[in-house]
Amino acid sequence: MQNYQLKPHVRACVDGANLVFLDLRRDRYRAVPVRGAPPIAGLTDGVAANNAIEQGLVALDLIETAAVQSGPGLQRSRAPERKLVPGQDGAPTLSDVASFTRSCVGASHALRARRLDLTLARLAKRKAKLRGGSPPAERVAAMFETLRPWYPRERVCLFDSLALMGFMLARGLRPTLVLGVRTTPFAAHCWIEFDDMLVSDTSDHCASFTPIAWV
Repeated sequence: MQNYQLKPHVRACVDGANLVFLDLRRDRYRAVPVRGAPPIAGLTDGVAANNAIEQGLVALDLIETAAVQSGPGLQRSRAPERKLVPGQDGAPTLSDVASFTRSCVGASHALRARRLDLTLARLAKRKAKLRGGSPPAERVAAMFETLRPWYPRERVCLFDSLALMGFMLARGLRPTLVLGVRTTPFAAHCWIEFDDMLVSDTSDHCASFTPIAWV
């Protein structure tokens, strides 16, 4: 039996009876029954693999052959229950406003480009470079919420998560951007976590989604 692994631009998760793929390069989702999926490293064992499903996933450029089948390891736990409570630490500074504006503009450009693979790679690179101290996360979250009404764009989870991620990185923090999916009914969502706490949204909402990609 042929063993497979995800292509570099693809992420996947098991949600109930479905195996869901996210093609970051094309910003598209695809779901197949777990039971019919071929053996994919870290996700499925391929015991009941269906040849048509296997060929379809290869043709869609979602999986590629792998030399060795590895064990589970691509799944992430669902959203944490604790919520970060924004603090009250005075009015935003000019530096806060400048960082906020750059983060929102950057998020807008990323959405127009429609290349999640490149966007997540850039965020990962910025995150990896951060060292040393940073302001309290509670203050940074509060500053973002204070300034957000002044940016003329409707609240949408992907834009706000990208903007908040960029703002927190700019202030020296290392948050995690999580993209989640559910299949019954199908829906996609994203949120920000920091230090095992939710920064955006609520646990009740995010917990209904299975993480499929994160940075």
